[in-house]
Amino acid sequence: MRLYTEFLFSLLLFSYISHAAPVSQDDEGAFTSSGAKKLTTLADALSGNFSYSESIVQWIPAGNYSDGTYVVQDSSTLSLMLWDIAKNASSVFVDATELGIDYEKYIIQPSGKHVLFSGNATLAYRGSYIADYYVWSVESKTLVPLVEGQSGDVQSAMWSPHGDVIAYVRGGDLFIWKDGVSTRATNDGGGNVFNGAPAGINGLTLFFGGELGLLGQMEAFWFSPDGEYLAFLKFNETE
Repeated sequence: MRLYTEFLFSLLLFSYISHAAPVSQDDEGAFTSSGAKKLTTLADALSGNFSYSESIVQWIPAGNYSDGTYVVQDSSTLSLMLWDIAKNASSVFVDATELGIDYEKYIIQPSGKHVLFSGNATLAYRGSYIADYYVWSVESKTLVPLVEGQSGDVQSAMWSPHGDVIAYVRGGDLFIWKDGVSTRATNDGGGNVFNGAPAGINGLTLFFGGELGLLGQMEAFWFSPDGEYLAFLKFNETE
């Protein structure tokens, strides 16, 4: 059996922004910060007086927002904030108090009109987890479950490249969600058969050499660039 996999890493969808105090160098080689001259030594760097902060952000396409707009979580309120780099201004994108759920992660629809939230998560296999998923409408401020009757048993979910559908795994089978309606894509999942998601320990070893937790890869399915096709791996641990 031959397995063909392709790993696509988006450089613009997710990025990391680090914040640090600006430092410049004058003509004599001394360093200045906040207008005061001070030579920074190795002892200063190791003293604990220097620190940085890091935030995970998601860029929003310029079609519905101005170019250079991204969303980042406010660590104190857990609300999602919309930042416009050109205007150096921010506004509330999703108010956490309006959600009515405690969420762990979020994925913004490519159009920016909806947000996919996960909550009630339970650790499954070495870094992967199962959870409940919800779709939030930014315009109407309404929250609907991705799956009716879900009980923290959806293993993974993601938007298609154009954001018109969501693919997710539940009970070992792959489903396609569109406009609130889910369609089953596979029918033989469950037990020792896993479609679209890494299986147990044997499946993890086959898929990522046992390093799923380090890579953070929960899905074993991939959309084509135009979103018309979906490739996935099937794990059968019967033998």
